[in-house]
Amino acid sequence: MKPTAKYLLLFLVLNINTFLYCQDFWEEVFTSGPTIFSMDISDDGVIYLGTANGIWKSFDYGDYWEFDTISAGNLTVYSLETGLDGIVYAGCNNHIYFSEDYGESWTSICNGCVISNFISLLATDQNIIYGGVMNGIIRSDDNGNSWQQVLLSNDWATTYCITESVDGTLYAGLTCHYTSQYSGIYKSVDNGITWEQIEVTSDFGIQSIDFNAEGNLITAVIWDQNWIFGGIYKYNPFENTWLCLKYGERSRAIVVNKIGDYYAGIDNELSNGGCRVSYDNGGTWESINYGLSNSNIMEMKIMPDGYLFCLSNYPAKVFRSIHSTLTDIKENEQLDQETSESKNVKLFQNIPNPFKETTKILYNSKEESNITVEIYDYSGKRIKVYTTNSRGKGIDYIEFNAVGLSPGIYFYSLKINGIVTDSKKMTILK
Repeated sequence: MKPTAKYLLLFLVLNINTFLYCQDFWEEVFTSGPTIFSMDISDDGVIYLGTANGIWKSFDYGDYWEFDTISAGNLTVYSLETGLDGIVYAGCNNHIYFSEDYGESWTSICNGCVISNFISLLATDQNIIYGGVMNGIIRSDDNGNSWQQVLLSNDWATTYCITESVDGTLYAGLTCHYTSQYSGIYKSVDNGITWEQIEVTSDFGIQSIDFNAEGNLITAVIWDQNWIFGGIYKYNPFENTWLCLKYGERSRAIVVNKIGDYYAGIDNELSNGGCRVSYDNGGTWESINYGLSNSNIMEMKIMPDGYLFCLSNYPAKVFRSIHSTLTDIKENEQLDQETSESKNVKLFQNIPNPFKETTKILYNSKEESNITVEIYDYSGKRIKVYTTNSRGKGIDYIEFNAVGLSPGIYFYSLKINGIVTDSKKMTILK
């Protein structure tokens, strides 16, 4: 190759890389007056924000937002826990509120609790609720009618996160604000009745926990045992080992997507702040701040289909990734793993749910097939039928139009070559 051609090729490669890395990763989707304390995304794609005077929610990826006051007092919402079919828990000051209709109506289920602010929440399949407070954890096994203190760590050891592994083990992340000895990860193997501190994690201020595919805990640490620097750490529960993946930044949030990429939110007190990503299990990290107008990231959440959201404060803003964090190849590989071996087509989800006019009913197709989606009302009457031919190349969708239908509960089924393979419920709001 001639020298001129070599230089031209090098010039093109460098400029292409510069072009790719300079494209915005984020776009701003929400700016409010009050402080935003919490964010959660339900499994059916509804986004909730807990603020200083109530809750904002979005059913369309953050393009449009609605406001709920919860109560006449416009309570501050410090934590949120969401489930399917409209289930929402809101942790406030001395109260937990519960909704089963996507926040249209609320019931107090911890009225009169002599507790400070509910900083974190977890509701499990066993209908047990855990509240992370400023001195440990309280627990209810009757949907909030009665509560017991199950972890009393210290008056200023705040439980910032509570989560559950696939084997049912509970983990809680604590940060003590004036002595580090009560900080670290605590675990429970008896549905939260008793807790023990994981010794190798003690003295580390834990802000957020997620799991990788191997069952290791990937944690955001705001400071280490020296009270200076934080970072991203991995705890291996099978070997009881604690490993630093990234050191020197105050980390407040961590999420792991379906294909194993790590995304971290960094406070900007001791660094440039913003968001970081690792595509190699924490071995190397890159900044992804293009499009961020505020870099003190306090929380991160991810949509079921891979779109990433991050929350910043001062001023309060929410940012959404412009593209899904799942590439086409990796996404199809992941969906193939999730698809049952006995099914060549599996219903994935519908986005958003509930919806007002249109939604995409997603499915995962492993081979070319005839696809039929049938819509039924609550009485079982079939009201709409959609048919298409799948390409057999992974994720695809049929777009459903709800114009003309009354608000309420509906059902839809997915057929492959005339055989029902999956079914789900959906909600249409006004």
